Amino acid sequence: MTSAGYADLSGDDEFGDLNPWALPDVAAAQRAAVELELDRWRGGCPVAPFDAFRDLLKLCGDVKYVLDVGCGVGHYRFLVKEHCPSAQYFGLDNSPAMLDQAFRWHDQDPTGARWVLGSACEMGMVRGEFDLVIDGSALLHERHWEDAIAEYKRISVRWIMLHRTAYTLDGSFKRYRKEAYGQPCYEQHFAASEILRIMSPWALVSEVVLPCEHWYQMSSTIWKSPKS
Repeated sequence: MTSAGYADLSGDDEFGDLNPWALPDVAAAQRAAVELELDRWRGGCPVAPFDAFRDLLKLCGDVKYVLDVGCGVGHYRFLVKEHCPSAQYFGLDNSPAMLDQAFRWHDQDPTGARWVLGSACEMGMVRGEFDLVIDGSALLHERHWEDAIAEYKRISVRWIMLHRTAYTLDGSFKRYRKEAYGQPCYEQHFAASEILRIMSPWALVSEVVLPCEHWYQMSSTIWKSPKS
């Protein structure tokens, strides 16, 4: 057992199919938590994930089509709307409960958003369909994470944001069992060198290191397509 309730997993065979995000109570808890943080941030308090997201989003300039993978309850849509008001936002998640919360949270917005039930690894979308693909920490829980990144590169024509990605300090790849909103789940932490390799030939444009009190590093990065 590591600190903060993280339990090491020795191999792939222990990375099962736990998906607490599909539970309605977890979706409701996530919405309540991010609503509080969003209200604090809008009130002028620094909230590192929102600050980093905003700063990286500004580097993308004018984007028209944005896909938020693992969108959860859709909280990052508010930031996309603020800084890219003309963008069409698509939120994708594999949890109907999360998408239900997102739909109800945003249902009074006349500009609309599109909510898509699906997997990060098999999105079935057209190559080059989006200017910006956002991973809002879906990689932390996606067993086939390399397939997910391949999909991001396939459908984005300009930018990819890997937001709130966890990196080990010793350059290894680790998987853990932990709890999220009181329910067991899995989380994985990456070697920075491996992410650089998988993302090639996309160029790392900027990285924001987030405050983290644990034994790993959390950061957000923006990547530019070699064709843009």
